[in-house]
Formats: sequence, C-alpha cells, structure tokens
Amino acid sequence: LFKPTKAKETPFRVKGEGALSYFIGYDAIKPAGFAEDKGFAINGGKGWKAVRFENSQISTYGDIALAQGEYFFTDFDDKTAKVEYSFGYKKTPEGKLKIVLHHSSIPYSR
Repeated sequence: LFKPTKAKETPFRVKGEGALSYFIGYDAIKPAGFAEDKGFAINGGKGWKAVRFENSQISTYGDIALAQGEYFFTDFDDKTAKVEYSFGYKKTPEGKLKIVLHHSSIPYSR
C-alpha cells in the first residue's frame, strides 16, 4: 500500500511501478507510471542535501513493525520540507524488512 506525499491525480499507488514512478519520475519509466510524477526521491533531478527521520513511535507485532513520525528533506538551497509518515514493515523469510505500507503527507495548516 502506497500513498505518496505529492500525488494529486493518482493519490494511491497499488502497483510497484506506481511507486517507482513517484520516486524516480515518470520520464525514467514511461510509458509505465504517471505523468504527474517528477521523481520525489531525486527532487525532480536536483537531489537532496540531507534527509532526517524523527520517529514518534515504533510498534512491533511478531514479524510486523509500524512506525510513524516526521522526516525532513533539505535541498541544496537549504530549504527544508517537513513531511509526516506512517510505514509498515514485514520481515521476509530471509530476515530482511520490506516496506508493505507507506503513507506520507504534508502537515495540516490553516
């Protein structure tokens, strides 16, 4: 399950190629993906200077872990964007963690 931060036309992504489109950009994988995607992970080709996570809470339930908090993305102009997130992780049979739920959003403001 994937709900990207900056997706308006297709706010929920149900396939891996939808997530990939969001993170690396539509131009990198077209015709798959979504034209609105500029590549959040690469900041539209400009990159990020730093990313910082601040977990609010982490809970574990057997082979499932849930985390929520805020992450801060700083660009090369030293502008920082705060994003709220919830992640769900599941341990694979090989013992690695796989993200099975990703939801992020810009904090509410009036």
